[in-house]
Amino acid sequence: MSIISHKYKFIFLKPFKVGGSSILQTLGQHCGPEDIVTSPNDTGGLPSYRKNNTGFRTHMRPDEIRNKIPQEIWDSYYKITIVRNPWDEVVSRYHWNLSRWRHKKTLRKKRWIRDAWRRYVEKSLQNGPDHDNPRFIRRFTRMAYSSGKNKSYYFDEDGRPLADFFIKFESL
Repeated sequence: MSIISHKYKFIFLKPFKVGGSSILQTLGQHCGPEDIVTSPNDTGGLPSYRKNNTGFRTHMRPDEIRNKIPQEIWDSYYKITIVRNPWDEVVSRYHWNLSRWRHKKTLRKKRWIRDAWRRYVEKSLQNGPDHDNPRFIRRFTRMAYSSGKNKSYYFDEDGRPLADFFIKFESL
């Protein structure tokens, strides 16, 4: 969760690595005094619109949000989230992880992780990407969503969409 806007009656569900912080910055500045806005600790020098977020945090899963707010709000507010092309998401995750690894003390560990990632990608693309090959699709999907973090932002346990509107990252 990043925003529950009582003023505009929407809930913004913020998955990982999809440009959610940009949306948070854009929407957060228009929220009312009673709205709940979370934001990351590091806003990259941008203003923080964080307010009324006690008990809430950035990247809060939809089921956790539902347990913290009245069912009437969950049912009646418009829910928005962002989806991203899996290729872009994998590349973004890689670079984000690499920047975190740069802060590690041992270069050897960083090289080992980077090389393991490269081997995994190369194995997935041995003869070039065959987008119609079910094996390639399964392997890439596992790689793209290896943590499984974002699936819970998009679908409930029965596979039904949680959001009323999905913003395509590529459209930002």
